[in-house]
Order: sequence, then structure tokens, then C-alpha cells
Amino acid sequence: MTLNWRTPTSDSVVAYNIYRRPDYSSAFVKIASRVPAPPYEDRLVMNGRTYIYAVTAVDQSGYESSFSAEVRATIP
Repeated sequence: MTLNWRTPTSDSVVAYNIYRRPDYSSAFVKIASRVPAPPYEDRLVMNGRTYIYAVTAVDQSGYESSFSAEVRATIP
């Protein structure tokens, strides 16, 4: 599953954290830290499953933004 997202125009963002959950009833789990830029390839998915993803931005001081909008993806 390849994830793409729009990056902010701010120079203070240095990386992104990627979160995933299997459905709306469970909590997000961080699956990747300090991703330098999109895209990100999630290779730990299973066919026939639906996943919900969110991304956070990390600034130069290490502060993390709130979650992006959630994106739902069903793996064929």
C-alpha cells in the first residue's frame, strides 16, 4: 500500500510519522517514524483487509502535529 500526502509549505517540518489502525474501533499504532517525505510504502498489509491511516508532521524541535485527516484503504 503506497501512501502519499500533501506536504506543508513550512520549512520547520523535517519528517512525518505514519499511523495505522485496522478499523474505526481501535487506536492508531505508529508504523513509521521520521519518514523524510512522501511516498511511504506500507508492506505489512493483508489482502482483503481495510486499514485507516493518518500522518503527523514533526518539526525541527521534535514536536509532532495532530493527526491528519484519516484515509481508509481496502487492500484487494
